[in-house]
Amino acid sequence: VEGYEDGEFRPRNTITRQEIALILQRFARSEGVALPNRQVSRFNDEDSIANWAYDAVKELQRAGIINGDDYGNMNPLGNAKRAEAAKLLFELMRIMGLL
Repeated sequence: VEGYEDGEFRPRNTITRQEIALILQRFARSEGVALPNRQVSRFNDEDSIANWAYDAVKELQRAGIINGDDYGNMNPLGNAKRAEAAKLLFELMRIMGLL
């Protein structure tokens, strides 16, 4: 976790879906984990994903960790709910062979 551009971490803030994607991607890379790379379609709101988070979101999508909602949206600026965060962590841990 590197924090924001201004050097702050803002631990009391909520976390967006694109922020958690970046954190999980960085964690996987730091552990030397090669994520699966399957073909996926575009999210309907893919243009809303920030440039700094785009590669992370797409990598986790190709790995089957992030799937979006029933309407094909990623909702990158939406706050991640506890259940969503737990699901993402579970899927990453499963891929890493920790479960």
